[in-house]
Amino acid sequence: MEASNKEALTGLKKRQQINKANKMVFAWIVAASLVVGICGVAAQFLIRQLMFNNTIYGVLAETSSTLDKNIQAYDGLKNSVVKLVADSNLNALKKGENSTALQVIIDALPTEENRSALATSMQNEVLGPAGVTIDSFSVSSDESSLGIAASAGAAGTEASSFQFTFSITGTYAQIQQAIKNMERSIRPITVQSIDVQGTSDKLSVNISATTYYQPAKDIQLKEVEKKP
Repeated sequence: MEASNKEALTGLKKRQQINKANKMVFAWIVAASLVVGICGVAAQFLIRQLMFNNTIYGVLAETSSTLDKNIQAYDGLKNSVVKLVADSNLNALKKGENSTALQVIIDALPTEENRSALATSMQNEVLGPAGVTIDSFSVSSDESSLGIAASAGAAGTEASSFQFTFSITGTYAQIQQAIKNMERSIRPITVQSIDVQGTSDKLSVNISATTYYQPAKDIQLKEVEKKP
């Protein structure tokens, strides 16, 4: 009887130990799973942070490269501007004491189409001084973009153009002088067609031409936002 009781107690104790061991193993498995999960989340966060940092470093490197190029180009640009300011041919075309050689360049190739200013300039500085009578002057609403060379050996830059037509009346000498004045204009003008009618005493001329302007470049610093 006593032997049977001892065997029963021994079997119960073993089962308790096994249950306890199973609980400990389960606890270790749960703890290990939590650790692995936390490590996975941390690794994913670190990888995303590393990729974000690499993106930021790439943008900073690109910005630094642009600044270095601008610094290197500054001296050459400054020397070119100084030469233009001192250019005798440009200074000879200045309008008044308050004008500059650089203003002559802007007048030659404006940054805006400035159609009304073109009509005024043609009347006051080209056609008017020749003594001709301006019968009509109109500007086309159509625009086009043409590549024209900025200077000898320079790459072509995009310049916009628009057409204008006008009719003038005058003697042969007056018409000839008007055409010469237009040829000497600092603003580029390409004559498309000339229609002449009348006699040497009185000629009526219809002219169709094209002029150009260079839209201004908008240069500004801006902030770039990068989200992780």
